[in-house]
Amino acid sequence: MIWLANVWNRFGGPFKSQQSILKFARCGYLGHVSTEHHNTNIKPDPYKYDGTCSPSFPNNTTSTVFRPQIYFGYRDTYLTKNKTAFFQSIHNDQNLAVKHSRYLNAGNQNSDINQSWVTRFPKSVQPYLVLSRMDRPIGYWLLFLPGAWSISLAAYASSMPNIQLLTLFFVGAVLMRNAGCVINDMWDSDLDKKVARTSTRPIASGDINHFQALVFLASQLSISLGILLSLNQYSIILGASSLLLVASYPLMKRITYWPQLALGLTFNWGCLLGWSAVTGSLDLSVCLPLYVAAVSWTIFYDTIYAFQDVEDDRWVGVKSTALLFGDNAKLCLTGFAAVTVANLIAVGINTSQTWPYYLGLMAATSHLTWQVATVDLSEPKDCLSKFKSNRWLGILLWMSIVTGTLWKSEQENTETCKDCATTT
Repeated sequence: MIWLANVWNRFGGPFKSQQSILKFARCGYLGHVSTEHHNTNIKPDPYKYDGTCSPSFPNNTTSTVFRPQIYFGYRDTYLTKNKTAFFQSIHNDQNLAVKHSRYLNAGNQNSDINQSWVTRFPKSVQPYLVLSRMDRPIGYWLLFLPGAWSISLAAYASSMPNIQLLTLFFVGAVLMRNAGCVINDMWDSDLDKKVARTSTRPIASGDINHFQALVFLASQLSISLGILLSLNQYSIILGASSLLLVASYPLMKRITYWPQLALGLTFNWGCLLGWSAVTGSLDLSVCLPLYVAAVSWTIFYDTIYAFQDVEDDRWVGVKSTALLFGDNAKLCLTGFAAVTVANLIAVGINTSQTWPYYLGLMAATSHLTWQVATVDLSEPKDCLSKFKSNRWLGILLWMSIVTGTLWKSEQENTETCKDCATTT
């Protein structure tokens, strides 16, 4: 707690005891406080902490006199807090402030923004990198992998998947994930300001205005359209039909406890698009169970992710499966894991997969079981860690599909061609 005492001393007012320090922390002053952007002539001497949650302030106190800044994310992005207003809110509702302060600190500790990576770029570029989550590649993987599964399943027996298509899908995943993040932050800027983990996102913090975000979004969508137009006509129509899901997903948390389902339907469109990009049509006996498996998997990992913000979500008034499942969360997670595995078994049967596929599926099942058994849903840091581990689960499944397809005999190519010719 020494650093916390030093922080307060910088603003005028020594701690009387360790008990005062702890009470000060419980009052909500958690985080990294800096006066970097303030007038050094300001003298906050009148603000003496007396060991309570309601220190008194002079009548002429304004937001320009005392504005500690709590850093959560990349360099030069901060959440400005008015000291008077903050303690007034505590006076009005101490219980709410104590709960919120705990997640204020948790949001800081669990931020996965790669500061060293982002700060290598000019300051004018940094907000756009953070807005598009380019510092957090986990989202790219989770969007790309379902399409990679589908492309690899559609490959000829004893053949590698189409590398050109995989490259296009990866670039498209990066661009569309960026676009989705921009749309999400534009819709949710009012909510993001109220949640500790999201309060320093560029639009919420004012680093980027809505017009700038809209221009950035248009550039992402324009390049994505060029990639889509390089596919066959069936895939162009199929890909364009997903835009409604992309645009509406950010609204779902306001109207339903199942935004994770909406995310799953959106994020895993590649299960359909990948197969059609290879074959020019859809084989529902493969694509439908693959899509259901991927959607169920998304609900699984995003519910774990949502438990990071469960208290803030309840406070702000947004909905999630984490709030819906509550104490039954692990039972529900087990159910979604089972749905995922069952549908992946169906995919293997319908594509005549070989033993490497099922070996990989067994390993993936063990990974899902490990997540459910070990995740601490009350610990945001562990929730984030388990969420990120799903990238490796997805890569494991992808490698098992590629290996299983390579293990097939080339005689199956004739059957595959016949199926593609008769499927609509």
